[in-house]
This record gives sequence, C-alpha cells and structure tokens, in this order.
Amino acid sequence: KNSLSMGALIIILLLLAGIIAYLLFASAYLLIDSRQGRLECGLYPLVRARLKLEPSPMIQLSVAGWKQDIALMGRKRQAAQPAAKTAPRSQRLSARTVRRIWAVVKSFRIRQFRLRVDTGDVQLNGLLFPLAYSLARLTGRSIDVNFTNHNELVVEVDNSLARLLWAYARTR
Repeated sequence: KNSLSMGALIIILLLLAGIIAYLLFASAYLLIDSRQGRLECGLYPLVRARLKLEPSPMIQLSVAGWKQDIALMGRKRQAAQPAAKTAPRSQRLSARTVRRIWAVVKSFRIRQFRLRVDTGDVQLNGLLFPLAYSLARLTGRSIDVNFTNHNELVVEVDNSLARLLWAYARTR
C-alpha cells in the first residue's frame, strides 16, 4: 500500500512539473491580420481566442479541443462601483522601472510584420514613401507606401512566460 501511494505521489508531481514547464515555455502569441480580418491570441498549441465580427461580434475560445463562442453584444453592463479615493502619488517612473519595462518589451519576438499604406493623398504618399523605404531597410520588415488604395497590416508577435521572467529578473 505504501509503494502504491508513493507511485501516485510521483505521478502527481511529474504531472504538476509538466504543467508548470508548459506554462513557462509555451509560446503565447498575438496575430493581427487585416487581410483576413483576424485578431487572434493564444497559448500555442492548447489555447486560442479569436475575435469574429461576422455575423455578430463574438470571441471564439478554444481550449484543448473544447470550443465556446462568447457573444460580445447584448449583455447588460453592471453598474460601476464608485471608486475609492486614494492619496495622490508621484507619477514619475524610476529609471529601474523604465529599464525593466524596456527589457520586457524587447523580450517579445516579431514573427511577421507587413504594413502597406495608401493615404488617398498622392502628395502625402510621396512624402511618406522615402520614410517607409528607410524604415523597411532599417528594420528588415515589409513597409510599403502604395498608390493603389490598398491598406494592409499583418503582425504576429510571440513570447513565453520564461522569457518575460528572465528579462525582468536580469534587469537591474
């Protein structure tokens, strides 16, 4: 009986360690694609939330094969609670806080980025064209100004909890 309970404890601990490892190292992503009208985020590969606007606004949530559609319209909002007054505090961020924020922002990876813009004004497009060309050369990303009335934005960004924690911890 003692070895059976010890085996069950080991299995539970291994399962718990696996869940923690997944949460630390799984890739969390955000995808914005104006071509397809997609706004999606998730924890690859088990969790995904997708915003759908047709036929009515809803969030399609998928967790390990379980799917649920959550309607965004038609819900009654609860009355807002009066906010408790707090003592005013300094709005200035310390240099350490700014460095940590910057390190966390730099920990995100841009998987895909494409921006195509047409303002509808030929002169403004002409002024923006050299700026977009310079930014594209500087960043190595696809940034275009066109004259064909075609606007497009595709951004895919990912990160993991381990990278976020590492960036936060190593910043002094």
